[in-house]
Amino acid sequence: MGFRREERIPLQVSALVSGLDCRGRAFTQEAKTLDISPCGARIAGITFEIDPGSVLSIQLANRKARFQVLWVGEAGSDREGEIGLKCIEVGTHTRKRLLYVDDQEFEVEMRRGIMETAGYEIECARSGREAVDLLRNYPFDAVILDYPLHDIDCGDIVEAIKHNLPETKIVLLSVYPGKIPEPVLALADAFIHKGEPRQKLLAKLEEMIGPATRLKWPLARANSRFAIRMPIEVKLFRDGFPVIISGRSTDLNESGMGGVLEKELLPGEMVTLEFRLPIADEMFTARATVRRRSGNQYGFEFVSVEPQQQQAIRSLCEVLPPIDVPQPM
Repeated sequence: MGFRREERIPLQVSALVSGLDCRGRAFTQEAKTLDISPCGARIAGITFEIDPGSVLSIQLANRKARFQVLWVGEAGSDREGEIGLKCIEVGTHTRKRLLYVDDQEFEVEMRRGIMETAGYEIECARSGREAVDLLRNYPFDAVILDYPLHDIDCGDIVEAIKHNLPETKIVLLSVYPGKIPEPVLALADAFIHKGEPRQKLLAKLEEMIGPATRLKWPLARANSRFAIRMPIEVKLFRDGFPVIISGRSTDLNESGMGGVLEKELLPGEMVTLEFRLPIADEMFTARATVRRRSGNQYGFEFVSVEPQQQQAIRSLCEVLPPIDVPQPM
């Protein structure tokens, strides 16, 4: 099977596999992943005989990808029943869509990052009227509604959703549950106190509308990464108060950057990065999501970068030393 440079990440999830066996007969069967790498995966549980070189389609939740079989574990060996795969095509997918309505900016930014990291596509409204406009024009699988809102009666929004969009689930969030009228609570599909752990909202959403898994191949960034050391500042809101964390970068590309920080961040948090590139005079400001953490080292994915800033990053990367081994997101 040769020497492997890419890192394997243990991950065991169920997936639906379809293709042709060694006799040319079509099959569809559930299997499980054992681990994944930047370019493929290792699966087990297929009872059909499959030849190396054949192509399989794998569906995980609502995402599909096509893989070529690199090797099949020999009978009697430690890898009996295992199949090594290389991703050759990632299919289109539809993510579950959420609308989060809250007139508190720090709550919007915090929960947006959590929902996006969980794999959901999310729109945010900072007023009831903005939410009503979005509901008129776009379909949503669930609406997360803060109670109360300053500009509109939340009960009116809940009634309108139930009347016009009966398939859309409603989750009420509040720190004042006693102020929510009983008829409104009865119409909602769930209520969660804002003081409860963040994971409870994700668990409730998965229970109501299903998972929004965002496993994709390849897992490594498409762009190469380039070594660079420069001061960075990470800014975010926690419990309504601004927090500033100092650190230094470790690497950079057009999609994001790595860094070492003095204080702790949580994967999924939405932050603002500030740094100055050696080739630019002005300070760069970019919105980013915390994608990975290892000790005090973090990986950030840019979600909002100005075109001229992206061009400056691209130009700088042309002269920076590359990091050869890709790292997982």
